[in-house]
Amino acid sequence: MTALPAFLQRLDVAETADERSVRRAYARELKLIDQETDPAEFQSLREAYDAALHWLRYRSENTGEGVDVSPSPATVQPKPEPPAETPAHGPATATTASPGAEVSQADAVFTAFQQRAAGSAGKMAATDDAPWERELKLSLADERLSSIVERDAFERMVAELLAAGWQPGHEALLIAAARVFDWNNDRRRVESHGYAGALLNNALEQRAMFDLQTDEVRGQQRKLIERLRRADEPSTRELVLHSPTLETLIARFPEWLALVASVPCIVDWRERNSQVPAWRRKLTFTGWRKRASASYGDAQHSTFNWGWLLVLAFMALVRIANNNSTGSPDTPSAPGPAMAQFTPASDTLLEHAGQQADSGDWTGALATCNQIVSEAPKDARAYGCRARIYLLLGRNGEARRDVEHAALLDSSNHVMLRVRGILAMHDKSYQDALADFTRIIQLFPNDAWAYTHRALAYEQEKQPRQSLADALESIRLQPKNNSTPYLIAARLQHAKGEPKHVETQAAALIAADGDNPEAYTTAAEIRMLLGQRKAALDVLDRGAAAAPDVNIPLYRAELLPASDLAGRRAALAAALAFDPKNSAALQLRGALEAGARNYEAAISAYTAALDARTQNDRNRAQLLLERGVVRFKQGNVAASEADFAAAQAASKTAIGQNNVCWYLATQNISLHTALATCNAALEEDSTLASAYDSKGFVLLRMGRYSESETAYTASLALRPKSAESLYGRGLAKRKLGRHRDAGADINAAVSLKPQVASQFAAYGVN
Repeated sequence: MTALPAFLQRLDVAETADERSVRRAYARELKLIDQETDPAEFQSLREAYDAALHWLRYRSENTGEGVDVSPSPATVQPKPEPPAETPAHGPATATTASPGAEVSQADAVFTAFQQRAAGSAGKMAATDDAPWERELKLSLADERLSSIVERDAFERMVAELLAAGWQPGHEALLIAAARVFDWNNDRRRVESHGYAGALLNNALEQRAMFDLQTDEVRGQQRKLIERLRRADEPSTRELVLHSPTLETLIARFPEWLALVASVPCIVDWRERNSQVPAWRRKLTFTGWRKRASASYGDAQHSTFNWGWLLVLAFMALVRIANNNSTGSPDTPSAPGPAMAQFTPASDTLLEHAGQQADSGDWTGALATCNQIVSEAPKDARAYGCRARIYLLLGRNGEARRDVEHAALLDSSNHVMLRVRGILAMHDKSYQDALADFTRIIQLFPNDAWAYTHRALAYEQEKQPRQSLADALESIRLQPKNNSTPYLIAARLQHAKGEPKHVETQAAALIAADGDNPEAYTTAAEIRMLLGQRKAALDVLDRGAAAAPDVNIPLYRAELLPASDLAGRRAALAAALAFDPKNSAALQLRGALEAGARNYEAAISAYTAALDARTQNDRNRAQLLLERGVVRFKQGNVAASEADFAAAQAASKTAIGQNNVCWYLATQNISLHTALATCNAALEEDSTLASAYDSKGFVLLRMGRYSESETAYTASLALRPKSAESLYGRGLAKRKLGRHRDAGADINAAVSLKPQVASQFAAYGVN
């Protein structure tokens, strides 16, 4: 007799429990968990719940017991994207009957498809996908699937049928469906089917990887997969001989394996194998000894032995971004994140590092994260902690290394996915960013942060409908302390020519979060999208009364016309009354006085900002640059060069050095320092596309056109769709007399970003 499965132990239910009991147990345990502060425990509980439901349904199918199929208490259903014309915060309206009718038509066709398949099951060869393809095409030809909505609904039902777990013949149905619906060539299409689509997408990727193995390895694995479709008990010899192959299949192809073999059989094999005594194992003469880490007896302490079964449910831990793992193909990956390594002391340190980072003590946070890594070198959370701090410090190369390390340890680590997504955004690799943010949403469906950042990525990818849907979902999930999605939605609605909806976003933000100063500054920014300066200033006045904060008069100083020196000075004085050492207010005062040619007052303001206590290296470098420019305009060249050199020294990262280079280039000052700083940035990180772009711009200003073209080409090799690099290279080619090539680059740049020409003209380059 086998032990009580670990997932039932986690839920504290008996083996005789039904689905209703499992759901009650899940609801009970869920109340004991704070999902915000302990997402790992929530994920563990959810995995146990989904595995238990699947196990019960399998038992029911094989014993004839009835199953309660009412919705689970916390199942999150995929939400359809709102139509483009839906107001952001309008009143709810009744839906028409048409969509429901279309879905019911698709449901009828799907039911007929299942009935035909069931009637032909005995006639279909297990590996023959042709009959399945014929049945799918017959269904699609049904006149009831005449609309796109109906056909999409039918396709989704097939996807969910496959994702629900293997049944006899589904190994062939998967191949047929991928061909009929063109899933192999159109991954966005399969991913559009929610969690089922995400699971299928990974399964198809893993099937392709399976086919890349040698014939011998593939043949051995295929025989085992066929064996795992049979319910008869394995012999001891089968267990000992084939369990290593099973572990390899689970490690390499978890989602695909769950769709082409019986998961309950796999669970049974692993349980039985863990119970084979050593003396019986030796009698097989295989010489193989089971690994301690693979013991199912430890399942209650590790999520791996049963947690991977989550691939059968819509809350699957889909490994979207883990296809480029560098692990050896001959070595099964580790059985999941080494969560047990984290001691209470490490947990305390992790919390402390977060507090340090939130307070701006990034150096202290980095030291704490280093200590965590030394104490728990095989825990993804340690590297995720440090990657986040490296990102805040602008040390992106080191952040990438830690992210890669964390991904190898746990491809589902929340912080790792966030940092990797942001790094992809920095690199303008928006598809990669979308994959990571989507992964977070699959793991944590209520993560408003992930919806906001996916909205930003969709916006950059010029997919406004998806971006707007994500922004509105972020607002729904977290209406307070979450201003960014309101601004995203307003931008998108402004682009659509919907000023009323833009105004609605500003009003909705203040209504939802009226005690938060950021709500007023963001609402004012939304008003400025419409050119409503007076309305924006009125919003700030309301904020000054309702939620006084330094940032409200600071933003007021930015919004007032440049000619209103008295008003801007008064606003800055109000900001500094809140905080006399506020570096942003002092920096803006320096810029204001420099624009008014009050150079001594400007230098004094910049110096005060530099003396402020909360300066980090990046801000310090920018302040030195701006003060250096003022000193240059004042005629004090030696002092300005000293500031530029100090800014270069203060920039200890490739990104920081690139910022120095770019600022000097746009100011057309000290180009030799700019070029040296760009070169230093590229020595630090040879893959930093923005540094090649900045170098190209510097060389363009210096009249070194051939070298400028080379630098821009290097930038485009890393970021092929950079409008700035294309335009700059086009200008360099034009200066070299290659007008036809120049025109091609310039036209391509303008098509990507129509305002790029005016951007260069503003720098005095055309």
